[in-house]
Amino acid sequence: MEFDELLYKAIEQGASDIHITVGIPPTIRKNGRLVRLGDIPVSADDTEYYTKKMLNGDKLSEFEKKGEIDLSYSLQSVGRFRVNIFRQRGTCCIAIRPVNITIPTFEQLGLPDVIKEFSKKTKGLVLVTARQEVVNQLLWRQL
Repeated sequence: MEFDELLYKAIEQGASDIHITVGIPPTIRKNGRLVRLGDIPVSADDTEYYTKKMLNGDKLSEFEKKGEIDLSYSLQSVGRFRVNIFRQRGTCCIAIRPVNITIPTFEQLGLPDVIKEFSKKTKGLVLVTARQEVVNQLLWRQL
């Protein structure tokens, strides 16, 4: 699958993350679950090609020297992405996270009205605390 096509499909399906690893099909995280995009495993040549597509001369040299690199990647009419490329067992692995171009509203985020009111304050300090079990529930929902 072409790299740009892969990103387009992932965005179209609402992916929060895209994982490209040799030996398995490209995988997206959707609503907290891992979902494979197709049945064709990614080859080492595929990951090398994708890596070189995103990295220019200086960045490619840095990656080859360090074995990992973080960068941003833009695809016109699709969006922007945060990318981490790293070497694992001698092959490239790629983790990609789409970056929202538009900032969601309070309503879209499902935040209570009191948060909206606090955001309008121009002075003072807002301290938000939670019981440990609430924090654990929120963390588990994201996994």
